[in-house]
Amino acid sequence: MWTFAEYLRHERLSRNLTMENVAESLVISPQFVSLLEGARRHPSRGVVARCADLFEADRNYVGFLAQRMPIEQKRALAESPNAPDYIPRALRARAHMADGEEDLLRRLLLPRGTPLPERDAPYYAPDEHAPPDWDEAQARELIATIAAEPDGFSAKARAWAGFHDAYLVRVRAGRAAALPAWDALAAALQADTTHAYGPTIRHLVAMQRCLALRDIGREEDAEGLARSAAAHAGDGDDPDAVACALYAVADLRRSGADVLGAVDALTVACRPRDLPVAGRARCLTALADALAAADEHARARAVAEEAAPLLRTTALPIPRAERTGLLFRVQAVAALAMAELGDLDTATTWLTRARSVRPRAGSDPVADARLSVASGTTFLARGRPAMARRRVEPLLDSPDTDAHMRRRSLRVAGR
Repeated sequence: MWTFAEYLRHERLSRNLTMENVAESLVISPQFVSLLEGARRHPSRGVVARCADLFEADRNYVGFLAQRMPIEQKRALAESPNAPDYIPRALRARAHMADGEEDLLRRLLLPRGTPLPERDAPYYAPDEHAPPDWDEAQARELIATIAAEPDGFSAKARAWAGFHDAYLVRVRAGRAAALPAWDALAAALQADTTHAYGPTIRHLVAMQRCLALRDIGREEDAEGLARSAAAHAGDGDDPDAVACALYAVADLRRSGADVLGAVDALTVACRPRDLPVAGRARCLTALADALAAADEHARARAVAEEAAPLLRTTALPIPRAERTGLLFRVQAVAALAMAELGDLDTATTWLTRARSVRPRAGSDPVADARLSVASGTTFLARGRPAMARRRVEPLLDSPDTDAHMRRRSLRVAGR
């Protein structure tokens, strides 16, 4: 984060504060908080000082973010050997990691309209791309030029050319088809002794190999690569990329029926305070889901109650359809947890909320099943067994109901 607007929005959302809460502490109106977060107004010195006190931050650092200077100048100051002590170490590290040449090269190598490699992971919801509809001739020409004249380009340029060559195969033909190219690139990165390759490309290659191995059934090897991807992202001081890799670890563990292992991975993913709020929302949703599957209802309730306000926030930088789906899943977890814990009135409230979101949430059989079981459990606890059975009978009749939900449904139905 390099601006006061980004800082204020991140801190408010990560602490589940409303604009009214922040406005009261900053002694301004909620409307002015909205204007500050939208970078449509500039904070006064008093607002900066009160903001630093509210979030327990260094006043000089928050003042630095509020200064009206180009981000390039702020970045240059942060990467200077004489950078002020109040600039956090993580921000200084990110400034040093920034590489304009690398960014330009990557933009040239990736055809316009191609999905970003960084977002090609379960963490970002869609697992498969739509049919390609872009022209990759220019990118292919540049890749071929770099391959034909290796002495004319740096090791970094050759590595990124190889990466995008493999990635275009992945997009066109699937992950398994690109696996040999990823393996060859990984071997080249492993053999590097000059530190020419940064943590970003190492993280992305590890993630692509992980997902390719997952798709061909080699889950154990895939998990090792996901952990390696998390380590590389940590080297680059990128908490969102770390969370992306740990999310993949949890996904692999869930597929292998290691629900508690998934809980452990997601708990670690949620831990960093500087994790972007969109990442926190995704990880909290997955953690609540895993805790519900592990029958840890008290923890599932607490996590769902933390995630739901985030997901209701329209300022959350997640596409609306994805955000609505995540909110529905969290509400279903909360409803089931409340019902299992005997808090029937609160369970009914969460059931109502989930049902209001359901028409806009898209297909989610797991959340639908939880909602039915939560409703059935609530009816059963209120002495209405016939209504309880009606709620869960469709789950018992469906061959797609997983074993965990089937056991719960049998219990509710009294069988």
